[in-house]
Amino acid sequence: MAADGTRLLSAESAAAMAAHQADLPDQWSLGDSWGLGWIRYDWHGARLVGHDGGTFGQGAFLRLLPGPQQGEGLTVALLTNGGGMVDLYEDLYRELFAELAGVTVPDPLDPPAEPPAQDLSRFVGRYERHSVEIEVFEQDGGLVLRQTAVGAVAEATGQPVQEHALVPVSDGVFALRAVGRSGWSAVTFYALPDGSRYVHTGGRANPRTTRPEEGPTR
Repeated sequence: MAADGTRLLSAESAAAMAAHQADLPDQWSLGDSWGLGWIRYDWHGARLVGHDGGTFGQGAFLRLLPGPQQGEGLTVALLTNGGGMVDLYEDLYRELFAELAGVTVPDPLDPPAEPPAQDLSRFVGRYERHSVEIEVFEQDGGLVLRQTAVGAVAEATGQPVQEHALVPVSDGVFALRAVGRSGWSAVTFYALPDGSRYVHTGGRANPRTTRPEEGPTR
């Protein structure tokens, strides 16, 4: 709705944007589900919507807490550049939403002291999406994720290849220490009903294209 009261979007369309459309396999990097455009967040029972964006050296974070009650109707936007953007977002929003709305930001991803036992060979293989190639392989009893940027992205980053040890969290869920972050980032392996397998990392779904000693596969 514009400042003069002119409605730009119908109430029905606005509600549809915030309504549940699809679950996210990674519950830590973004939200728990997606609406029509909005990312949906469950912060200890409080339902928020928002969206993030980023490019090289820049990040944007938007969160809205809808509702008529005291503390609701809060909107916070953060535009930043430089390093440590996600850490800044987490620290700032945790403080603001607790103080202004009494809402607690979910606990960050934290691997257990005793990693769960699981068959790591299920996740080994090559995963690809536009501009990124990912290899997951076993090394020294654990998993390693090697991510290679290709094309224009590789030229722009100046860091085309990154390797990360994966720390088990739960079945199919691992954690890694991303460059420039003090906290953990989630890596989630999963399969669709048709059997195709994916790794979800950095808010992106990457389909598996090959397994060890095999040709292209689902």
